[in-house]
Amino acid sequence: MFGLSQDQVDPIATSRTLGLENFTAKAMQWHRTQEYPAENITLLRSAGLLGICAPKEFGGGRRSELDASLVLDAIGSVCPTTAAAMNVLDVGP
Repeated sequence: MFGLSQDQVDPIATSRTLGLENFTAKAMQWHRTQEYPAENITLLRSAGLLGICAPKEFGGGRRSELDASLVLDAIGSVCPTTAAAMNVLDVGP
């Protein structure tokens, strides 16, 4: 087991909160219809979570792959469709 820094814990907590408060209601619908979760992506962008691995000069967070994986895991546990879309959209805000 390894410990996480506060810089790693904060985006994970934000992801979980966003997911639980906003993504759960439509998660099954988006999974069944394979609809793009645009509302969720907008919320993730507003929270500064899109582009988590993109270089800062392109508007990203320039975080590690581990950080991105932990955030994607938190989102995917609530809405896999949103996590998949976010993974493809690893671009700046």
